Amino acid sequence: MIWQTVHAGFRYFQREAGFTRTGSHGTRVHGRETGQWHEADLAVAHWLQHASRDGDMQLHVHSQIAHAARTATDGKWRAPDSLGYNEQIGAVAAIVSQHLEEALTARFGRTGPPATTGTGLRSRASPAR
Repeated sequence: MIWQTVHAGFRYFQREAGFTRTGSHGTRVHGRETGQWHEADLAVAHWLQHASRDGDMQLHVHSQIAHAARTATDGKWRAPDSLGYNEQIGAVAAIVSQHLEEALTARFGRTGPPATTGTGLRSRASPAR
């Protein structure tokens, strides 16, 4: 269940942030950058962590993205365009939270108060009260 939610978030992240940059992005011709962005497959490792930094039980997943990505157009490995990563983190967190809540609700039923997303808004899976 946890792996499916992590992979749902990473599929979104891959689609929205999986790019490399080629060419010179410091040069402008007629006001436009001469470099290009290309879709790329990010190299990532996910692993389970079972405890918090304080040693308390806290099952969670870490994900580490390598600083190498395989460019879709030519198969070459290049540095990913990581400048856009931070723009996607909030959306990934919301997607993972939503998928996990739906999976837990499907497996165990509603057992507590309506959950909120990281923004304090009620998620779609939570019934309005």
